[in-house]
Amino acid sequence: MKKNLILEKKYHNSVAQFYSNRRLHDYIWEIPEEIFLIDRSIFTSNKKVIDMGCGPAISISKILGNKVLARLSYTGVDISNKLIEVAKTQVPKGKFICADMSDVKLPKNSFDILISLGALHHCEDKDRTLRNWINIIKPGGYLLLREPIYEYLRKGTGESPIEEGIKIKDFHNIINNHGLKVVKLTYFSTNAFHLFNKIMIKLGLKSWQNIRTLWYPVAYCDALLARNSELGHFFQPQSFAVILQKQ
Repeated sequence: MKKNLILEKKYHNSVAQFYSNRRLHDYIWEIPEEIFLIDRSIFTSNKKVIDMGCGPAISISKILGNKVLARLSYTGVDISNKLIEVAKTQVPKGKFICADMSDVKLPKNSFDILISLGALHHCEDKDRTLRNWINIIKPGGYLLLREPIYEYLRKGTGESPIEEGIKIKDFHNIINNHGLKVVKLTYFSTNAFHLFNKIMIKLGLKSWQNIRTLWYPVAYCDALLARNSELGHFFQPQSFAVILQKQ
């Protein structure tokens, strides 16, 4: 295993319990994932789903629910064995692989849906990783990705050793080069949202973050603001969610 991957695994194992606990009420990612990315109509019975960088699998478990997950063939892949231990409690009937998700060896055209909830940006060679992921998805299958944008997460500025945001221009080139259809693309996590959050905290209203129902109107407004990113800095998004279909 390469040195950077060893460091990445060590980091994720060290924060596994803290990260898992945080994800239980971390709606800043879960609500956008639910309303912009995890289209329940895609997850029909007996679909083979692979979750790259599954972590503790808390978000996918909460969004889809046990009944839907029970009807799927779910496989989670993560470099952290400690996070996989948590994931097994969230998806008891799932299968799990402790491996580097960027080049995990799996049969070609073997899965219907690939999910990556903030995982691709933890891979050093994103082009090679995506090519590998596309290869294991069946024609007509889907890739569901939620990722930070490069300008707001440059290499060396994140929490883990490898992570680096996605360069949007390069990402679109990869999509075009590999014949992927963009089914839905949503930008969110605007600078305006982060300013709003800072103001709420300053006013002593940080508790709003723990009220799940409040996140829905906030998330929709946030995505609406991101549609006007050309208007200036406050409208610039820091993240995106995209549903891609393999042709």
